Amino acid sequence: MSPPITLIKKKIIDELANYFKTDKHLLLKANSQSMASYINQSFIITLICFLLSLFILLLCATYQPLTQLKQIGIKKLLGHSHLSILSDYVLSNCLLIFITSVIFDLLCLMLLEVIPQYFFMSLIWGQLALIFFYLLTGLIVYFIIQQVTISKLLKGF
Repeated sequence: MSPPITLIKKKIIDELANYFKTDKHLLLKANSQSMASYINQSFIITLICFLLSLFILLLCATYQPLTQLKQIGIKKLLGHSHLSILSDYVLSNCLLIFITSVIFDLLCLMLLEVIPQYFFMSLIWGQLALIFFYLLTGLIVYFIIQQVTISKLLKGF
């Protein structure tokens, strides 16, 4: 005797074959496949754009202090500490990143009709990672500021 599940399965297949006017064997044969992947073309493009953005952020964060070494030397000569000089460069840009992030989040909220699950969570984590990376580049700037001395500036660094 067949279990009741097999009888129900056969009955459903017969009804579907009658409804679609096709053979039962064609219904049971797989004629298409699908595949899910974590690494695909859009992920790679997004990753390249993200890494390029981080590289540009690194260049921008270190370029400004490098072009203003004479002003840094004058500030050190006037007695400013390394941290106060660093805060002049880092805090204003962190504030700019934060304000831009809030504006971007609000624009996403207003312009997107359908917001995917965890979209804002991923936005906030990405923005926090951006600020963290910028603060890490601030450490590079801090080490540059520590290396600047009046004697090195007079020699041409």
